[in-house]
Amino acid sequence: MKKILSIIILCAGCVSLSAQSAMVDYFAFADNDAEGSARTLAMGNAFTALGGDIGAVSIQPASSAVTRNSMIALTGGMYIGVNTAQGTLFSDGTQNFENKVRNRGTDFNIPSLGFTLNFETGRSRGIVNWAVGLTYNSSSTYMDDTYASGSGSTTSFATQYAVDAQGWDASTLNYNDSYANTWMYDALYNAGVLSTYDGLTDHYVGASEIFNSDGTISVGHGGLDQIYMRKVRGGKAIYDFNFSMNVSNLVYLGMNLSVPQINYTQSNYIYEEAVEPLNFPIQMTGGSTTYFQSAKLLGEMNSSLTGLSAKFGVIVTPFAGLRLGAAVATPTSYNIKETNYYAAGTTFTSSSHSSESPIASYEYRFRSPMTANFGLAYVLGQTALISADYEICNYGNAKFSTSDFTDTSFDSVNESISETLTSMHTFRVGGELRPLSWLSLRAGYNFISSAYKTVQWKNGIHSASFGLGFTAGSYTFDIAARGKFYPTEYITPYWVPAVEYATNSSTGNTIRKSTGSYYNNSPEIGVDKSVWSVFFTLGWKF
Repeated sequence: MKKILSIIILCAGCVSLSAQSAMVDYFAFADNDAEGSARTLAMGNAFTALGGDIGAVSIQPASSAVTRNSMIALTGGMYIGVNTAQGTLFSDGTQNFENKVRNRGTDFNIPSLGFTLNFETGRSRGIVNWAVGLTYNSSSTYMDDTYASGSGSTTSFATQYAVDAQGWDASTLNYNDSYANTWMYDALYNAGVLSTYDGLTDHYVGASEIFNSDGTISVGHGGLDQIYMRKVRGGKAIYDFNFSMNVSNLVYLGMNLSVPQINYTQSNYIYEEAVEPLNFPIQMTGGSTTYFQSAKLLGEMNSSLTGLSAKFGVIVTPFAGLRLGAAVATPTSYNIKETNYYAAGTTFTSSSHSSESPIASYEYRFRSPMTANFGLAYVLGQTALISADYEICNYGNAKFSTSDFTDTSFDSVNESISETLTSMHTFRVGGELRPLSWLSLRAGYNFISSAYKTVQWKNGIHSASFGLGFTAGSYTFDIAARGKFYPTEYITPYWVPAVEYATNSSTGNTIRKSTGSYYNNSPEIGVDKSVWSVFFTLGWKF
């Protein structure tokens, strides 16, 4: 296998995550959490049966034909992410990363921009009017700033990589290997985080580990102070080339040719330092002794995707006030360009070392599942409206492949997706009240179920929103705020491997060997996350 898919095992060579936590990052490519304009956001984006807004075109392609005006609108957005992280308890009541740390991040974006041109035919039946347009709408914003800290008395990230590297000769850990994770081990080795021992070239010990009198290897006495950080930035936006028509003021039809673009950056960083360096002696070649002080590891992944798909929508108004809507999006075919990079470093009482890997580049393909959404709305004249949407997408149908489609490298990944994931269900409701001709009051609510089969309805995402709209002639100004609340995510920053000991036939000393499994007392961090958004939209109808 040329590479381990970093979307599923995201930066696994950098900072290992649990399988479920790592899979979360796969949704960065497949997930659609429409943001749109300030008006659509305020109403929970429940616009499948409504339309009539630039921000709704990517949700409902028939949207542009609902209004008889041409439109142009620009939306600006501010995002505030709040993460609270703390280590979970082991069975004996102890914990790593025991400090409860709250961290905030801020970002700015243009979540919606575009125009539609509406043309009247002069007819009262048949095609009454039709519209064309070009819109840009944000589908997801990736924002995560996780910071965890605390102490660990018996575990070190260096232990995992020392054990995992067993069997790889140090001479093969080089930057000419196409399997990029060896580049990470080479960076660790060159930085002194890993070292060979007992005359062996394929057995390793971590810089924070010591040899005990009974022949075993463990973390130095007194433990380590540790820091783990994760930062995610980027977003998914969709460019829609839109065409729609109004048939007899009863049926509205629309089609989008969509070009989604994704930029996704994630960095993982772990740092640990000896509480008391004198408890971490390292015997050097030649007989001298130095003492471990600190070690660090950084991994970065950058992904850029461009895709192509189509979406078809319909809105039906069987009688005054009632609106029914539906839209179906084809699977999206993406071309992915990805880079990975690793850096490591150590400090000892007598020296310091650092090493960086080259930037590894890949190209491959991803096909996201098709989606379908359905809507029901009721409009009470110019006074009020209420709307509800339901969207379904089977995440188990996503597929990764190589560029030539003949490589089987992704077969196990695709099988894991199929076995682990199922349909994600999204429910959106929203309402608008117009107490004055120039003022609109809006509110909305969303629930997105988990796509994991085992926790489909337990680990959903909730969001609530509200907003105001102001009208002055042909101009509109809207403002909206939304809070999005995620279920607790559990991150394993590194694993504690299970080992057994054997005798080195050359020296008679005890050496460590991996059993291929991990202890249950690997440190785990619980992360509670929320993202707050504030949107402003300036629009003009003409």
